[in-house]
Amino acid sequence: MGAIDYVPHGRLAIDGGATLRVDDGEGTLLHVWEGSVWLTQERDRRDHLLKAGESFRLDRAGATLISPLGKAALVSLTPPPQSAPVFPAPVFAIR
Repeated sequence: MGAIDYVPHGRLAIDGGATLRVDDGEGTLLHVWEGSVWLTQERDRRDHLLKAGESFRLDRAGATLISPLGKAALVSLTPPPQSAPVFPAPVFAIR
């Protein structure tokens, strides 16, 4: 099975025993609708346990693993907000 190169819209069910992998999802918001999940991020010593109604914004690049605790979990992933493009200030001189 290949990598998924998009963020699914809506809710995503993760079966018990399965793991959802998010690559380079820094800034993505994970919300748990049902069940509870264990989340770990690459190069992060902390693990996070989230239950229904809780959210976590991924704060690292690299791989993030999300696994349900128990039978299954229902989650959603919201991409990071798009920032407005930053244009350099114009440089001009009046003579």
